[in-house]
Amino acid sequence: MALLPEGTTELLHHDKLLLPLIKCQNVIILTATNVTELDKEWNCLIELLRSGGLSLMEPYTSKSLTTNLSDLEAAQPLSKLCLEFPDLHIGCYRKSRQGPLIISFEGKVKDSATWISSFR
Repeated sequence: MALLPEGTTELLHHDKLLLPLIKCQNVIILTATNVTELDKEWNCLIELLRSGGLSLMEPYTSKSLTTNLSDLEAAQPLSKLCLEFPDLHIGCYRKSRQGPLIISFEGKVKDSATWISSFR
């Protein structure tokens, strides 16, 4: 059993399912207890999507690049990107202390090429 938030939760009914699927904001909870039930619920979910019972959201885009810039040199353009694209998630890391800086970008921005060109 779980308590679900009121107002943001809806039940997704399908004729082939004994219990409805649960949708809470943008998360759909499948209640299957075995592989057979999971396959059945998944197929019903796909049918609901196709019949217009659910709307698809913009997919996330993920890009990464590697640079030899120092952390300080990369900080200013990355800060600028954060201001220009507030829904963009930016992460930076190095695999080793002396290795290149790896920058990852994730978000729902339609033109993901704009992220990378803005960094240059």
